[in-house]
Amino acid sequence: MPIKKRVALHGANIRARESIVRIANQPNVVVRASPGLLVEAGHGSMEVGRLVALATMGGMARLTVGFESWQDTPVPMITVETGTPLEACFGCQYAGFNVKWHEKNAMGSGPGRLKVGDEEVLRRYHLSDGERGAAFFLETAHRLDDALVEKLSHLTHCSGADLTIVSAPTACLVGSVQVAARVVETTLHQWELRGGDVALIRAAMGTCPIAPPAQDDLTAMGWTNDAILYGGQAWLWVDENDAVLEHLVASSVSSASNSWGTPFTHLITSGKGFYDLDPGLFAPAVVHAVSLQSGRTFHAGRTDRALLRGLWKWDETATSFY
Repeated sequence: MPIKKRVALHGANIRARESIVRIANQPNVVVRASPGLLVEAGHGSMEVGRLVALATMGGMARLTVGFESWQDTPVPMITVETGTPLEACFGCQYAGFNVKWHEKNAMGSGPGRLKVGDEEVLRRYHLSDGERGAAFFLETAHRLDDALVEKLSHLTHCSGADLTIVSAPTACLVGSVQVAARVVETTLHQWELRGGDVALIRAAMGTCPIAPPAQDDLTAMGWTNDAILYGGQAWLWVDENDAVLEHLVASSVSSASNSWGTPFTHLITSGKGFYDLDPGLFAPAVVHAVSLQSGRTFHAGRTDRALLRGLWKWDETATSFY
């Protein structure tokens, strides 16, 4: 009797809830009284950030934190591995859901988006989850409250008790970690932007430096994006021919943009609006792609560690008294 293949997105919201329950039991997080589970994680640890990233991907990834040596400096990095990149990244992790409640708003990600179903990317790839419950990550410093639960309950057609929400602003350690964990998702967006079929990517892996927490959200948005643009690297295993892969890899890296080399915050503060920026800039520094048809590997891009070191002021050392 043949074994029935399990649909990847089934259980994504359940797995995300499991990660958020683990976050709720970590130190320095706030759990709000509510019919659902509401967790404010902005003061959480690096492990909380890792669990947030796992929740945003519907539990369909392996995420590890470690160090990479940059000129004898150990740099904290996060590595993301997934065998279901379309479902984990576009179906769950993509921050394509803007929720507004009582004059507040936040960008939302996580598999709860599947229950809202109001995004073109979900319709395009026929991504859905018919199981019970909805889990979200909201990138915000706003307090989670019953008004938010009521709004999300209406949008998802789930009871308040079946909602699971975790939040954190960009300007915190948790924010730095969860943005760095989007290095594969960023690669997939560029792949599609250049005409590639994301459904043909059978596996993906990425690594990205974790930016230091900034003091305000604008700077934090810049530092975390720059971590991907100038330090992020991705590997893709694709069921595609060599000619297509060679073109896609060459055009899916941040250095293919004319804006490459200027820190993200500088671009924003120079007068350009966010949506006026070259969309091709939002890409990893380096992409490798392996053709599952030929076995050949294609590579493009380059990192700029010097830019990141200067941006993050790593060369400003304190005087030693020993």
